[in-house]
Amino acid sequence: MYSTDEEALNELESFNLDCDNGESSGGVRFDDPDLFGLSTDRALVEVARECIRRYGVGSCGPRGFYGTTNEHLCLENDAACALGAEAGIMYSDDLAMRMSVVACFCKPCDVVVCRPDVGDGLRTGLELARCAVKWVDTCDPVALRHAVAGADKQRGRGDQKCWIVVEGVGARDAAAAPLAEIVELKREYDVRVILDDSGGVGVLGDSGMGSCEEQGVAAADIDLIMFSLSAGLGSNGGVCVGARDLTNFQTINSAAFCFSAACPPYLPRVASAALAMIRNDGKKRAALRRNVRVLTGVLRQAEGWGWTLLCHPHSGVMFLLPPPSDAPRMHTEIMLQHVVQRLRPAIHILRVKFNCRLDPLPSPRLQLFVPAGLDAVTVAEAGQSVVAALKDTGVRPML
Repeated sequence: MYSTDEEALNELESFNLDCDNGESSGGVRFDDPDLFGLSTDRALVEVARECIRRYGVGSCGPRGFYGTTNEHLCLENDAACALGAEAGIMYSDDLAMRMSVVACFCKPCDVVVCRPDVGDGLRTGLELARCAVKWVDTCDPVALRHAVAGADKQRGRGDQKCWIVVEGVGARDAAAAPLAEIVELKREYDVRVILDDSGGVGVLGDSGMGSCEEQGVAAADIDLIMFSLSAGLGSNGGVCVGARDLTNFQTINSAAFCFSAACPPYLPRVASAALAMIRNDGKKRAALRRNVRVLTGVLRQAEGWGWTLLCHPHSGVMFLLPPPSDAPRMHTEIMLQHVVQRLRPAIHILRVKFNCRLDPLPSPRLQLFVPAGLDAVTVAEAGQSVVAALKDTGVRPML
């Protein structure tokens, strides 16, 4: 135990938390969100080289001011066609995209229904929008309906709108949004829907086109769908697709598009190639789902001594929550970091760090990304090592 919080904080900061060091090379990588390894795929690397030979790497200023390239336009068209939307718009940074899209459409007079556990980008966007937010578990259809009905009564006349802002796969707990129920509420109460499907596009659905395809919901029924290019597509940046008028509105009203430098042309070119690769090759998704099943079965053992496993049956993101404890939060964080450090360099997992301004602050947890490129035996063996490390912490649930 630690006599002061400062002493505990000093030990926590003494850990080497940088994953980009020599120690991180090799081993089983459960810390890499590039689930399919597309960022190092030889075919995609060659696509990037060819594009660099043609365009170079410095596209510089905002596209609205200084023009654009065919590669950016092609990705926007490819993404819109793949998801079944009218048009798309590419952003240089996925975090800025989330903040800017929400702040662009949600006005101070509007009412927004949203989960308190959404990622930092969406929460910051809601703060920038200065709208009234009803925090509710949008994964609970009953609670969601109650909140939307209340927001509808709260709505006044004029331009006041009601929005539902959701994540297809929860960024902090991998929970799936009930899109069919959300679309039903949209039609019944005339609400608008913003979906962040960064955890779904490239991974979920028969052709990897995300949560809408996975749940049998038409993308046209969702007003705006945005997703990161760094998770399932091995590139960088983000894309938002939807109706053409909503896309055109962003080109002059979304701060992250208007004032951010365009990303190098090879990034959208690689993303377009990765999108086509994912749609045409179901083997990668099949391998991912197999590994998810294997690792889920192994990590369930930790539930026997109080740990909680949060996961999506088809997504490659998992979370492990320690048993409830009356120990100070800092001590729990240090215990989790000891687990991370003990597994290195053979196995790499992550301890999730939260913005201290969150209220309420989510409970401490570990995060694992399941790579599709490993065989089932390797995944199972690595999972057993993780379980052993959890068991050796000696943490038990409170009686």
